[in-house]
Amino acid sequence: MAWVCKELSNPDEITHFQTCIEWEQQQQASILPDLSAADRDAILLWIVSIFAVVYAVKRIRRMLGA
Repeated sequence: MAWVCKELSNPDEITHFQTCIEWEQQQQASILPDLSAADRDAILLWIVSIFAVVYAVKRIRRMLGA
């Protein structure tokens, strides 16, 4: 989530700076859809499983001397 200034004040007479009068919360655009906890857990399980299989295959190949 990001906060974006919705309305600025008039420039100050001395410094000519402006301050934000009103802020609004803005949703950040994402290429990924919102995931439920179950979806995240399933994806994490797949990733860990793939790493475990690759590690096991490498260990077996190393033991066989290939």
